[in-house]
Amino acid sequence: MKSFDLVELSENEWNGVIPLLPNPHFLQTSEWGGIKSALGWCPTYLAWKSNTNTIVAGAMILEK
Repeated sequence: MKSFDLVELSENEWNGVIPLLPNPHFLQTSEWGGIKSALGWCPTYLAWKSNTNTIVAGAMILEK
């Protein structure tokens, strides 16, 4: 079974990762997180890394 590490990324790190993900969506961008921040939401940028330190998935989670 494969295991992955979940890591929290800074906004700058996220901006470097999201263009590398397959089919990135604008609702996952830090710019959208900034818009939502102004409306009381708190974005968290997460990535899942393989045991070779390769990012295999990512998500921006919005919490209110």
